[in-house]
Amino acid sequence: LLTLVWLVGVTNAFNLLDNMDGLAAGIGLIAAGFRCYFFLIDGNLARAWLAGALAGALAGFLVFNFQPAAVFMGDTGSLFIGLMVSGLNVMGPFPYQRGTVAVLLLPVLILMVPLFDTAFVTVARTLAGRSVAQGGRDHTSHRLVALGLSERGAVLSLWAMALASGGVAVLSYRYGLP
Repeated sequence: LLTLVWLVGVTNAFNLLDNMDGLAAGIGLIAAGFRCYFFLIDGNLARAWLAGALAGALAGFLVFNFQPAAVFMGDTGSLFIGLMVSGLNVMGPFPYQRGTVAVLLLPVLILMVPLFDTAFVTVARTLAGRSVAQGGRDHTSHRLVALGLSERGAVLSLWAMALASGGVAVLSYRYGLP
């Protein structure tokens, strides 16, 4: 049941994250890159190839999707990326499956930006009495623009946060949770 919630939740998180040029593709590239890294250090080459292929496809797409975008992803693309990235994070077995916290922490850290954005928007819309499914400009990327960043700056800031969160995942994997 937890795996189903994870797959559906992350898939939809990427769909919600696809609200600015290059945002969903860039976050997907970063997440796939970290997954590829973890698969490589685990010696799991087949899964590393899969994560690397996704990262390569996203990098190629990002050339045309970064602001100003010449090509747009749409719902089908963002849902596909979300499903692939969420699926990469439940493929096992992993050496770090020593405890529940470790099993849950690394995928959450790798996908912190889309998970935070989805949770934030869900809570904000619920508190405002609006439907969660109703669109709006209340995503973290839109709020960064409202604070004065350009759209490009907001996207790059969220990419930096995803890289930092993935770096914390690498450090906790290498040196343990404490």
